[in-house]
Amino acid sequence: MNEKIMIVDDEITILEILNVILTKDSYNVSMFNSSKKALIAAKNEAFDLFLIDLGLPGLDGLSLIKKLRKLNNAAKYVIMTGNLEPEVEKDIELLETTTVIQKPFTLKQIRSFVKRQLYKNC
Repeated sequence: MNEKIMIVDDEITILEILNVILTKDSYNVSMFNSSKKALIAAKNEAFDLFLIDLGLPGLDGLSLIKKLRKLNNAAKYVIMTGNLEPEVEKDIELLETTTVIQKPFTLKQIRSFVKRQLYKNC
């Protein structure tokens, strides 16, 4: 597996855990704790999957996805959230190809989820 995954979350612990798990599964993982840093990286490198926290400070997860899509529309996009409010759920639905995974999730769940997202249209 050489798939590239970008993880964007302001919680360093989540970044580190996901990095260890997904790297162990042979994915190439890049982690960022801010939308700004993620956008800079996405301009210079293509990713296959984006795992993005909804509640990022500054540019929130939905706004970040809209900007990232302009750079890479072929990638898969996943919102990670522990608090999915109905009005936000509607905004996510408007993005059509964006999937949601609810926090907290188990390591087994995230590994399975990532695999399904990367290979669901293969």
